[in-house]
Amino acid sequence: MKKFFSVLLKGAIFFIGWAICVVFLPDIPTIPGIPIEGPAYWRLGAELVPFLAAVGFTIIFWLLEKPRLQLGLLRRFGRGVCVGTVSGVVWLGVVVGVLMSTKAMHIVGLGDLQNGDIVMIFTKVMDMIRNHSVSMLWVWIVAVLLNVTMQEMLFRGYLYQIIKAKYNGIVAAFVTTTLFAIMHIGALEAGLIPALNVITMSLLMTMLLEYTRSLWAPIMAHFVWNAVGGVVLGGVMLPADYPHLLQTTFSGSNILLSGGAHQIEGSVIVLALNCVLCIFFGLLARKKIKGNR
Repeated sequence: MKKFFSVLLKGAIFFIGWAICVVFLPDIPTIPGIPIEGPAYWRLGAELVPFLAAVGFTIIFWLLEKPRLQLGLLRRFGRGVCVGTVSGVVWLGVVVGVLMSTKAMHIVGLGDLQNGDIVMIFTKVMDMIRNHSVSMLWVWIVAVLLNVTMQEMLFRGYLYQIIKAKYNGIVAAFVTTTLFAIMHIGALEAGLIPALNVITMSLLMTMLLEYTRSLWAPIMAHFVWNAVGGVVLGGVMLPADYPHLLQTTFSGSNILLSGGAHQIEGSVIVLALNCVLCIFFGLLARKKIKGNR
């Protein structure tokens, strides 16, 4: 019981403390005297406070537990970035490929090429991206990176590791996935498939962390999903002020396939692939653990 209350107290102070900072500290764009020019810098400023609060609380609580707790931020950086990036590309690429091949997803401007070979489609899409009219694109991309880093530090950083250290990975995954789902309450209210997609997405990020032992793996996979799926394709739900390089539509009589109003994240294809990848990385992590014994 003492262990339970110790973990509960630490976790509550960490998470609630972060939430209090986000709620009560002013957004940087609203602070008088700080020049914010354009919507891109406004969004970047808005993402900074949650990010810095997550970094600050992570450092403080890690120092209190050091050296007993490894967060995966300082070790295996290169491996984490590579595995996470490749995983993110495959993850999103398979979903987009299936949706486009079944005509559930359409990129406006492709015209007759929509039914052409993959090389022609890729070439045309890259031309459309190069000729985009989005101002300060790199600022938007950095804003996405800050947001996903904040999320992964919150749910798969200190909080996950302290629960895992005191109990086990299953308990840690359950608690952090529950909190992750609550933070994405909009998806939970959207219906069964979007809710299951959020839950399995959180579990997938956890499996990536367990396999690589690097927090950078889920950070980069999550980043690819949001940056490419949201800012480039416009098929992943981000805050309304984020721009899209391409205009993507989702149609078809089968809403379970196309995702309907919830786009990519409402598709059953995402759910199926999330489950497959969870099993895949879970088995790799288990094999790695057995090999180290």
